[in-house]
Amino acid sequence: MTANCIIKRYKKQLPNISSDRTSYIIYDDLGKLIKVGIIFESNDIDISSLKQGTYMLRLNNTENYYTYVKFIKQ
Repeated sequence: MTANCIIKRYKKQLPNISSDRTSYIIYDDLGKLIKVGIIFESNDIDISSLKQGTYMLRLNNTENYYTYVKFIKQ
């Protein structure tokens, strides 16, 4: 499952989500911060620069509800 598929799936689970803005943080498997950004209507995060490995994606909405999702970049 790609990061973009994960976003589309889990963005729906965040309560009271703003209609078009979600922030994200990506951590590597050691907990090091890798990337931070904001997702607007496109629902896309460019992960092409990430090396192969396991990552943790944190999705936040504007009311500061969040969810963590583990994904593997191959």
